[in-house]
Amino acid sequence: MNILLLGSSGLIGAAVHAKLSAAAHTVIAPTSTELDFQRPDTWAAWLQQADALVNCVGVMSADNDLMQAVQCAAPQALYQQAQCAGLGYVLQVSALGADAHAKTVFLRSKGVLDAWLLTSGLNVGIVRPSLVFAKTGRSSRLFVSLAKLPQLWLPHSGSMAVQPVAVDDVATAVVAMLQSQYSGVVNAVGGEALSFAAYLTLLRQHAWQRGPAHIHALPVTWAKCAAGVLQYVSLGLMTPASIDMLLASEVVDVEEFARVLGRQPQTPVQFLQAAYAQGAHK
Repeated sequence: MNILLLGSSGLIGAAVHAKLSAAAHTVIAPTSTELDFQRPDTWAAWLQQADALVNCVGVMSADNDLMQAVQCAAPQALYQQAQCAGLGYVLQVSALGADAHAKTVFLRSKGVLDAWLLTSGLNVGIVRPSLVFAKTGRSSRLFVSLAKLPQLWLPHSGSMAVQPVAVDDVATAVVAMLQSQYSGVVNAVGGEALSFAAYLTLLRQHAWQRGPAHIHALPVTWAKCAAGVLQYVSLGLMTPASIDMLLASEVVDVEEFARVLGRQPQTPVQFLQAAYAQGAHK
């Protein structure tokens, strides 16, 4: 199958690219300059080469207009062209919690696009990953650095529930959905739900080989103020909106994701043991 893969230089996109290539698919992976979201006149030539389209493009930024353009307006126009071109299948990598009425622009822009796709008439699959772990991932490295601190001040003492998922499991599910032309939405979550504080404790244990940090409650308003400053040095990963998303996180059922994978997804202990099998973080 000829697969047009967008966002192949990103964390999930790179993992999907590797698995598609290993499965003997022909992967067409233009860069963001070759297939420019701001140049619709350049899209047709790429779409004509493909049997299916996988969109792994996403951006976490303090620039709300950028997120709206990259995660909603441009891909919707691209999907419309794909529909006119008679493309057989499209797969959208969204985000857990995506909703057209979500509080944050990141989740709202994803949710608006998801809702449009599901009523577009396209043969479409949507995968919604939770907090994705990869040893080399930007957000994972941020959390690993945070976990090194002996004292941690977290909103609600870090009691918010999270379901971190291994990037390998997300990529495996994308390929499985593509090959079966899965229709509908799959929430891609890890095999165990735990508190954010407990997740940081596991990161501290496996990445740094250290015992639990001392956890303190930080008022939400203070956390958002700190994130408002840190957004400029964290390349948009730590923003007031990211605090809102963490606070709004919810536990979802893992059964459908496991069915797509053909097995249970990895738990945080399992993927962290694999990532740091050689010892402490370097």
